[in-house]
Amino acid sequence: MLLRAGAMLDACCNQESAEDLLRRHEDKWPAYTTDPHLIELKRVFRGVRASKGSYARYVKKEVLVILALVRRGRASTID
Repeated sequence: MLLRAGAMLDACCNQESAEDLLRRHEDKWPAYTTDPHLIELKRVFRGVRASKGSYARYVKKEVLVILALVRRGRASTID
């Protein structure tokens, strides 16, 4: 929600990046390292970083990839 509104990943809390905060919490609670929501959150953060810090660019790229897969008949649904 905050990324969609334009929040930055850098200096989220006390000059720590979002990734640093996640790492700190993983150190405190190692069980969370396998949580699928946390794994997906890390993937989103990496994608936003790769998209020059823009969540909008990240989402656009994800949608374009899915559309390309659909056009080639390589995308499928789970059901």
